[in-house]
Amino acid sequence: MTASARRALRLEHRLTEPNASLADLEAAVALATEHELAALTVNPWLVKAARRRLGRSRLTLGTVIGFPHGGQILAVKAFEASKALEQGATQIDFVLNGGALASGDDETVFNDMLAVVDMAHSALASAGVIVEAAPLGDELVR
Repeated sequence: MTASARRALRLEHRLTEPNASLADLEAAVALATEHELAALTVNPWLVKAARRRLGRSRLTLGTVIGFPHGGQILAVKAFEASKALEQGATQIDFVLNGGALASGDDETVFNDMLAVVDMAHSALASAGVIVEAAPLGDELVR
């Protein structure tokens, strides 16, 4: 395996722009499969279509939950994650509730993370946390 091929196995492509269309999805799937990338992450509404287009591809199909700000209540994040998993997502990246973090509401932050990670893992999917660090300021990020 060439060095270029080994690097591609660790790279992912994201299609998470607010106006991402089905035509954009076609191009993203083509790019990800052509270059044998590790993953393709799409907006939740595109998961079902992406799974159909990827078929049995080894690509990880991810989506973003609570995107872009993470301020949704836990029930909304949980519903969004469960639907994405039902539709074929194998990776859930969710946005940390920055407002709860900035407010010192560690319980809300923890419960959000625990619920989404547990849900993903029970579906044999991976999970990750997206921290929008810039709005939080240097003190909270440290």
